[in-house]
Amino acid sequence: MQNLLFLLLDKNPKTRLGSPKSGGVNAIKSHPFFENINWTKVLNKEYPAPIKPKVKGKGDTKHISKMFLNQDIKNTPTDTTIDLELLKVMHFDNFTYNGDQLDAVEDPEKIYDDKDNNKASKNKSRSASVNNISYD
Repeated sequence: MQNLLFLLLDKNPKTRLGSPKSGGVNAIKSHPFFENINWTKVLNKEYPAPIKPKVKGKGDTKHISKMFLNQDIKNTPTDTTIDLELLKVMHFDNFTYNGDQLDAVEDPEKIYDDKDNNKASKNKSRSASVNNISYD
């Protein structure tokens, strides 16, 4: 497991396990840690839940720490000055997450295909031109 974590947490996104150069999603799925996983069963949600807590109903909180239950509820203030559409296409230096990958969740193999990488590049350049930010 230490090897899997080391490879997944590689600081260089080009060599990180799961990157296109490392073999994409298949590189992760074929790592020895996952050798007993049937990925078709995972996709079809056929594995039983490892833990099924007994609850009396939807509002039963007996399995939630009192520390969290006693916290004050704070609503996030709505900021109408933020352009939510622009946030969807913005990219940040040294931040490799790409929200466009969520479109490919139905087929995990599509996350790293060339089409998605090209779309991410177009979005990055579009946000850079909108904000006059240089990403080089």
